[in-house]
Amino acid sequence: MIFDEKLEYSTAPELKEHQNKWLKKLVRYAYKNAPAVKQIFVDAGILPSDISTLSDLQKIPTTPKDQLVKQQRENPPFGGFLATPADNLRRIYVSPGPLYHPSLTRIRGGVEDRLTRAFREFGFGRGDKILNTYSYHMVPAGLLFDDALTSMGITIIPAGTGNSTLQAQILHDLQITCIIASTPFLMTLLTTLEESGYDFKNDLSLRTAIITGEPGRGEDGWFALRKNLKDKYNLQTFSFYGTAELGTIGYECKYRNGYHLFENIIVEIVDPLTGKQLNPGQSGEVVITAFNMRFPILRLGTGDISYITEGKCQCGRTSPRLGLISGRVGEGIRVRELFVYPGQLDRVAAAFPQVSRYQMKLTRQGEKDIVTFRVELVKEVGEKDQILKAIGEKIQEVCTVRANFIDLVPPGTLDDNSSKILDMRWR
Repeated sequence: MIFDEKLEYSTAPELKEHQNKWLKKLVRYAYKNAPAVKQIFVDAGILPSDISTLSDLQKIPTTPKDQLVKQQRENPPFGGFLATPADNLRRIYVSPGPLYHPSLTRIRGGVEDRLTRAFREFGFGRGDKILNTYSYHMVPAGLLFDDALTSMGITIIPAGTGNSTLQAQILHDLQITCIIASTPFLMTLLTTLEESGYDFKNDLSLRTAIITGEPGRGEDGWFALRKNLKDKYNLQTFSFYGTAELGTIGYECKYRNGYHLFENIIVEIVDPLTGKQLNPGQSGEVVITAFNMRFPILRLGTGDISYITEGKCQCGRTSPRLGLISGRVGEGIRVRELFVYPGQLDRVAAAFPQVSRYQMKLTRQGEKDIVTFRVELVKEVGEKDQILKAIGEKIQEVCTVRANFIDLVPPGTLDDNSSKILDMRWR
């Protein structure tokens, strides 16, 4: 069976045999039913019969996320990757790009089942009340978490993003036991609770937080943050790794030795330049193939940098584990849990003929990402404040990220060699 939790405790050869078997079925089905997959094979000069084992995967070129955006624009709406009739779709999520993600009826081993397994490992069950602060608007995270948790009989408060004062009150009034939040927003909520005079020990029932890692923080900084949350707030933290396109890929056990990978997910670590597989312990790009017959994307290049650890975990699982994400390759930059691409900034600037050069500068203020959009104008123009305000609104429309500042900089500050996205957050 493709979705079998016992495989997490199997020997490496048993897991590899299972994945090799299903990989052959996936490749043949995708080649026959997803035109984009067939075209990838044709362009690479390979046939489905050439892919029989996990090591054969490197014969298939990776498909980066920005390539998915390009293919969807050229062949809307799903770029030729949908391998099932469109009337089977339950939802269509929209990520910045825009990038469309088809969500299908719940299937065994699908993203909801994988999330449910992770939530069980985190100790959740009936009686818990969970504040879900991820967005329910367009992007998949909020609704996917909600679907998995409600199937477990857990009470969900669908808060979404923003309004930290109200959400802090909700944590107290409803005696929330767990929160799902990005790291910056969690820290904002904890600060708001402190400033409101709440006693964490006597006034709150909050005991667990599911948070997401941040590229560039580094493992020492990441675990130091989590230790501080435990020491200061008595808050246990868990995390998992996933993508909008494929859902949850791996999750932590209580020993936090990396993200345990699901048996119906193949994760490769590859050389970002050649696409060739690297050995366990070597850092490279995370490339993912999920056993999803309905939306088969073979070798999705996530742009994330990490490594694979093999060997038995203290929890008893023998499945491979993915290390903490340490950075990004390619064009996409993660900002407040979303990716921003240079091409999006081009679209923003194209709407304003007054703009000659531009740059998004990313810095940090405590646990918050600060976005500054720097602009040079072609010449002196009137009503500068209105133009800058309009640029800010356009950034939020195109990138789904709000700029903290729109700075008008003197001519010559930027040049043709200036990076469109300057990431200063970890320097």
